[in-house]
Amino acid sequence: MKSLDGKWDNPVRTAVELLQKHFPSNLADNVRGIKGRADMMGVVFDIFSDQCDRFLELSAHLKETDSSTNFELVRCQALP
Repeated sequence: MKSLDGKWDNPVRTAVELLQKHFPSNLADNVRGIKGRADMMGVVFDIFSDQCDRFLELSAHLKETDSSTNFELVRCQALP
């Protein structure tokens, strides 16, 4: 999860709040191992592989329909 509008004061807390606000609980509750990025611009976390596409679909839908969305989800191509 990456911030689109600058650094987050507390990336882990912000990510948890965003997940709870924008994603169904059956997805958000399965997020594990949230770690803040060193640059304070987001977090990385683990999810079950069968839920990844759903997370990405919901994130893309939010970005298209909600102009106040200030984050994006991207799949890691390599471990940070």
